[in-house]
Amino acid sequence: MRQTESGKSKSESVDKQILSDYNKREVNNTIKKHSRKIQHCYNEFLDTKPKITEGKIHVDWQIQPEGFVETPEIITSNFQSADFENCIKREISSWKFPPTPNRDRNTYAEFTFVFRKQENLSSKPDNAPQLRGTPIGNPL
Repeated sequence: MRQTESGKSKSESVDKQILSDYNKREVNNTIKKHSRKIQHCYNEFLDTKPKITEGKIHVDWQIQPEGFVETPEIITSNFQSADFENCIKREISSWKFPPTPNRDRNTYAEFTFVFRKQENLSSKPDNAPQLRGTPIGNPL
């Protein structure tokens, strides 16, 4: 069992099945719906570190049966910024996913956010994150 940064164990009742296509679609849709908030975290980071123009942050979390997020954690990050990483975790914590089909346990999800500073793109705001990755269910 994985432990959180504070040393506390994550919930033992986690869905150990790969997310169904429905779950993947719903998780991806929720991430896309909130991408501007993640972009805001990146823009704030760029204000303090404008020379770091790209990188990735891999995050995992649990989705409670009612759709609320529990325990988002940074798994890997190319950024050396606790403020940026905390902003990402704070935003993910505020998300609400559609209720999970299996209502008696949490569902594990993970996602890699890919950030690249954008310049001279009229159709996209500058510094828009390129959200790549597929959330998958894995055993803890």
